[in-house]
Amino acid sequence: LQPWHLTLLAVTQYAVTTSQAFGFGLEHVADGIIRFIRSIRGGRLNRYVLIEKMRNTNHDLRLHQVYIVDGHGMTVKPLPITIRREDIALPPHVYHQIANAQKRKERIIP
Repeated sequence: LQPWHLTLLAVTQYAVTTSQAFGFGLEHVADGIIRFIRSIRGGRLNRYVLIEKMRNTNHDLRLHQVYIVDGHGMTVKPLPITIRREDIALPPHVYHQIANAQKRKERIIP
């Protein structure tokens, strides 16, 4: 679409269980990927944004908290949070169950 000076906004979804992308490989052809993440901690909803890919552009690679502010819209906290991947990832035993299921599927379907 670039030769025609068009911009396309495509929305896709990640698997809740594996954090892997669904769809048709949009992440490979997209110039930019902005990922929104949510979690519930202490009974409170927290929202985050992560710029996973922004082709030919220097960008912050850290996770930032996002607030929805009445009358202002989405506000990004200026300082990145100090959350680790382990804080929002699946527990290891769940990840291993998913990986084992994938291996079994690969043995059945050549």
